[in-house]
Amino acid sequence: MLAERQPVMRTALRILLSTVDGISVVSTLPHATDIPREAASHNPDVIILDIGAHTTITTIRASAPRAAIVVFTVSEDDVHAALRAGARGYLLKSTEPADIVHAIHSVAAGATILGPTVKTSFTDMFSFGQNPFPQLSTRDRELLDLLASGMDNHSLARHFHLSPKTIRNRTSSIFSKLGVSTRAEAIVHARQVGLGHKGGSQPP
Repeated sequence: MLAERQPVMRTALRILLSTVDGISVVSTLPHATDIPREAASHNPDVIILDIGAHTTITTIRASAPRAAIVVFTVSEDDVHAALRAGARGYLLKSTEPADIVHAIHSVAAGATILGPTVKTSFTDMFSFGQNPFPQLSTRDRELLDLLASGMDNHSLARHFHLSPKTIRNRTSSIFSKLGVSTRAEAIVHARQVGLGHKGGSQPP
């Protein structure tokens, strides 16, 4: 599902995504306020949302809790607000078409996507000393590192030989210690201090 205010961009995205195997555009909308109604009808896996609508993300998540929301924008100004509201991904409108497609496939599979420019924009937003995350144990830091590299909960469970439920509980505890409410925010924090750069490799 796609909600984009600019007609040209909305049409371009629809044409791009309609040509990709495995992606079906179920609805295109000019206003994000229409998403809750449309989501109830179409039950989308992914919703691409114009940045101007980040204040409606909470409402959208209530009506479509299983959908991954990707915020699409020309600016980085509201990154943190969108992620805190529950967006799973964040891309600039200058992103290459192939990267947009990759992002959609990735968030549908449970990953979190942050555009490269967006990642660096957090440099001035968060400030860490020489010992970042002193509130985390060594095991917590290892889990956060792997989470930030792209592992989903099932892969983390296999890696640590734990149940997915235990991993969910541990990640929730880490989020609480970091003072964040979403996986995307945790990843931003982790990457800012150099964690999460293992290429997202999966355990054997």
